[in-house]
Amino acid sequence: MKYSKKELIAKVSEKTGYQEENIAEIYEALEETVYDLLLSANEHKDVEIRLFTGFGMFSKLVPSHEKKMPDGEIKTIEPTLKFSARYSARWRKDNIKEYREALKLWERVKGRKG
Repeated sequence: MKYSKKELIAKVSEKTGYQEENIAEIYEALEETVYDLLLSANEHKDVEIRLFTGFGMFSKLVPSHEKKMPDGEIKTIEPTLKFSARYSARWRKDNIKEYREALKLWERVKGRKG
């Protein structure tokens, strides 16, 4: 299932009781901050943002370098920012376990109503 920014804001608002406008303002500020931080990577520092427990976003500057092309020509490649995201194996394991337990509970509850 896919969730839009608007849907996430509505769900957070529902869960916390804060108005959607306030959640949207915080969401926008978080998004801008993460974006600015990821773009701040340079040749002296990589950037790692631990956005949620078990989730990380990373940026790294790949410096200018020469690359031999398939036709034999040597090209100078401009510096580039590389972005990636990772989740920890432990996060995945813990959350799959929690999901399976919730599913078993749901199956038991559903079975009683039958």
